[in-house]
Amino acid sequence: MKLLVALSIVSIACSTQFEPIPGGMEGFSMGPTRTNYTIDVYYDHLCPDSAAAWEGLQKYFHANQYWLRVVIHIFPLPYHTFSFVVSQAGRFIQDNYPDDFISYLDFMFDHRSKYLDTALFWTMQQIKNNIAADASSLSQATFSEVLNALESDSVNNEVRVGWKYGCSHGVSGTPIHFVNGVMVPDATAFTTEQAWAHFFYSLNATKY
Repeated sequence: MKLLVALSIVSIACSTQFEPIPGGMEGFSMGPTRTNYTIDVYYDHLCPDSAAAWEGLQKYFHANQYWLRVVIHIFPLPYHTFSFVVSQAGRFIQDNYPDDFISYLDFMFDHRSKYLDTALFWTMQQIKNNIAADASSLSQATFSEVLNALESDSVNNEVRVGWKYGCSHGVSGTPIHFVNGVMVPDATAFTTEQAWAHFFYSLNATKY
């Protein structure tokens, strides 16, 4: 009986643990650090809806980057089989070669079928080799650097912490958008620059 009680206590304690605190601000930030408006967006590298959403937001950001901040969070979805491994390479580039992160994001959006479909017939080593080859061709990282990152416990942990960070904010799919910390469900359907322009116009607030 005492053993059952002890196990129950341990189980409850584990289930009520707080999410781990990231080592720094989570996400890849673009735009001014001091601004009235910040969009936090959650993407999966292999998600077609994320790819569709990114095109319009990217165009709107480039036209308004003097006042708008965008923070990209990668939230690998478990039903995209190799999304987590792809995210590990992306996280390594984000941390070590940040100028190349958007190129990697764009590439994976454009070539997601490679890792959603073709890769299903590969071994895990073939998958890692292909990811390392793609990542190194898109960035200043070498093939061996990326391959080592895919075996790194610290990179693995960073991706897991980022995923738990998203979960703690109520994220369960992609794309999800927050504006100044408030989730905007309608923004999931935004795929054009004009949709974002209309949204911010409707706020009727100063941009800077």
